[in-house]
Amino acid sequence: MTSIPPLGKEDIDAVLDSAAGVTPPPDAQWRLDDVPHEPLLRHIQALSHSRFLFVYDWTNEFSRGGDPRFTCRRTLAQADLTLLRKLMTAHLRMDRFCENHLASLIICGYWQACLDRLQELRRAM
Repeated sequence: MTSIPPLGKEDIDAVLDSAAGVTPPPDAQWRLDDVPHEPLLRHIQALSHSRFLFVYDWTNEFSRGGDPRFTCRRTLAQADLTLLRKLMTAHLRMDRFCENHLASLIICGYWQACLDRLQELRRAM
């Protein structure tokens, strides 16, 4: 069984603060080339340094991305902090195997939905 490191409010705040500039403004239409490399790199580093990401068998948990929960917005909207962390960790790991996976999630708004859910969970703490 995987041990999930606990997160404090300051860890979540660091992740949310690091997301500035990573996702497009609400009325913008970004393409892959528009996803800003430096802000995204800082965001990924903040996710790692805050212990938000953790090691677990994401390929088994989400059937290598084939599990419908992997991209379902309804699942995301109802996710608790553990499931949200699992999803975001899995998507970051998937990006290593599928070029532009994370950029595609940013463009389609899924990553912003993850951040919005994280903000909701943070407010409830």
